[in-house]
Parts: sequence; structure tokens; C-alpha cells
Amino acid sequence: MSINWENIISSIIGSGIILGLLKLFFTQYIGNLFNYSLEDHKHKLSATLEEIKHQFETDLVQKRIYIEKKNIVYSELYSQLLDSYSNIRSLYGLTRSLTFEEYSRKDIENFLQKRNIVDGKIKEIIATFDENREISIDKMKKYLRMLDFQEARSTWNSFHSYYLKNELYLSSSINKSVFELKKRIHNLLLLYEQANNFPGSLSWTTDIAPLENEIDSEIEVVLNNFKTELQTIN
Repeated sequence: MSINWENIISSIIGSGIILGLLKLFFTQYIGNLFNYSLEDHKHKLSATLEEIKHQFETDLVQKRIYIEKKNIVYSELYSQLLDSYSNIRSLYGLTRSLTFEEYSRKDIENFLQKRNIVDGKIKEIIATFDENREISIDKMKKYLRMLDFQEARSTWNSFHSYYLKNELYLSSSINKSVFELKKRIHNLLLLYEQANNFPGSLSWTTDIAPLENEIDSEIEVVLNNFKTELQTIN
């Protein structure tokens, strides 16, 4: 039996070519697969980094907005605190009240109009001015005094409302000190109202003056605390 070397060699060569082609195919396939996986990983990594960068920038903007809002709140809150306290203290402060001794009926009318008193009330006050000047002036003083107390209470209510709306921007220490100070200022207003409505019912030395002095000292402490805290966050 003769061996057909030509067929055998052809088969070997053919097999080698096939194996070579298969090797080339798998090499390219694996290479492409690796390259795709690498590119996909790079793309995902880039997207993740971009997301982190965006979140970081967003956090910075939000923090900046928060700090700016905090500065505004602290400044406005302290301003309203002072407005409220000064309006309340002026009820019994060192102010010189008018006697109206030299005022004519027309002078009284003009004075009340400048205070934006409604026409009906002005007519009521000056109705008996010519017949009984003292009664008309006394009625006017009591009415103006009532308006002063209403204005003082209105400024405290504004301060109280602003505090409640912006409490979340206050640190725990500032919140506590402002809350206590706000409460004391309101207590002082109540004492002033009692002193006005029931003269002689309170001792100024023992009931009112100590609270006034206490509030004066606390306001300075709160202001310094505001300044210190704002310096640490800016």
C-alpha cells in the first residue's frame, strides 16, 4: 500500500492554515473584546467622575447660597431685635412729651393729621375742644398712647415672626440666646402695659428696672455671638 504524501502534506498545510486563521480570529476577537471592555470602563469612569464633579460643584453653590442666606438672616434678625426693643423702651424712655398748652383747635387737627389719625377720630377728639380743652387733650393723649403701645407690639410681632420663619438658619447656641432674649423683651412689654393700664401697680425699681438692665446686657452678648459665628462660616 503506497502512502499518498501529497494528500497528507496538503492536509497538514490545510490544517495549519485553518489553525492559523482560527488563532488570528480568536486573537482579534479577544483583542476587540478587551478594547471594547476597556473603552466601556473608561466611558463609565469618565461619566462617574463627571457626575462627582457636578455634585461637588452643586454642593459648593448650595453651601454658598446657604452662607449668604445665613448672613442676611443674622443681620436682619438683629436689626429687628433692636427695632423691637427700642420701640418698647421708648414707651418709658427719656422722651419729652408735648403739653399742647399753646395748641389751638386747628393746631391739634393738623398734628393728628400728620400722625395719620383717621378723620373720624380727629373729629371726635376736637369736638369738645372749645368747650373743654383739657378733656379733649387728655382724650388725645390717651389715644396716642394706645397707638404707641400698638406700634411697639407690632414691631415685636414682626421680630417674633421673622425669628420663626428663619429659625433653621440659626445655630443651636444663637437660637437659644435669641429665643430667651425675645421672651424677656416680650415680658418687658407686658410690664409696661400693666404699668400704663394700672398706674402704681408695679415698683419700677424692683419689677421693671432689673429686667431692662438684664436685656441691655444680653443684647451685647448676642451681638458679639452673631459676629463671632459669621466670621467662622465666611
